[in-house]
Amino acid sequence: MYIDILFKNTNIIYTIENWYNNTYKITIKENALTTGKVAKFDKQDYITVLKEDGRKKLNVNNFINEKNINVQQNFNGIKVSIINEQQYMDYTIFNLEIENNTDVKVLMDDLENIKSVYIQDDNKAKYNLYTHEIEKKDLLILPKQSKKISLKFYSKYISTKKINKVVFSNVIVNFGTENSDQKTNYIIEI
Repeated sequence: MYIDILFKNTNIIYTIENWYNNTYKITIKENALTTGKVAKFDKQDYITVLKEDGRKKLNVNNFINEKNINVQQNFNGIKVSIINEQQYMDYTIFNLEIENNTDVKVLMDDLENIKSVYIQDDNKAKYNLYTHEIEKKDLLILPKQSKKISLKFYSKYISTKKINKVVFSNVIVNFGTENSDQKTNYIIEI
């Protein structure tokens, strides 16, 4: 019904196929028979049908699901909380809150190595951060400051994949001082 409403009275044709469990692959094309032209585009999307509180809901635009995690770990006065995980077809977003309870600046990553911030699954496969979508200032936590950040990782959806770690491997405590070259690992177990 959702797709029918979207493309009613248009020159669009579509196919719907069950991709996995309650996720459906939608292929959308221009109808060459009604336009008289060769189709200019062929797009795909995924829709997941969920049942929450006895009601059916649609996750559209490649969104698969959101999972509350609420895990916290402390590292020498730095508290990292993973709030939730949002899974899309081609990537995963982790929403975190980082609280700096120290008297020094903390840089969670200098973004000089594209493999230094990653998530890891049960099979020890690593999925790197989209470093081009975040700035160094977003990862800088001032003394006695708390900051919420969203981190996007290259991680295609696989129904059996379970992420069990978020890793910051180049954390700089005392950022901006002569000890700024000392880097440490923060591994948050999920």
